[in-house]
Amino acid sequence: MKEKDRAYNLANYQKSYECYIDKLKTDDFEIIGYARKSPGELSNDEREANLQNMINCLRERSLAELIYVSPQCLADCDMPNVVEELEKMELNYCAGSTQTNIKKVCLVIVDYAGLSTNPDDIRTLVK
Repeated sequence: MKEKDRAYNLANYQKSYECYIDKLKTDDFEIIGYARKSPGELSNDEREANLQNMINCLRERSLAELIYVSPQCLADCDMPNVVEELEKMELNYCAGSTQTNIKKVCLVIVDYAGLSTNPDDIRTLVK
């Protein structure tokens, strides 16, 4: 690919992506986002701020309407029930944990391993 073609594609990608997402919305799809943080040495405030930034990016860039969060979960572990942990956090626009009931969706995944490395978790999430 030529350099000018690459630059054009990069410059126009977001607009094309937003048009595609808007088309899905007109077809009655809910756009679902998912944010996950691995366990680590972050303070609770740092983890909450980092998750809020991830939520904001999913809303602004991927136009996600509902965003589900796993605040401390490894990609190769079962998706945890994190309702109590989420209730302690003050996250704007967080729709709940992965155990919350959802309906017809378009699931936007930036990185499959970022969601889960267990296909059964994915099936459970979208049932």
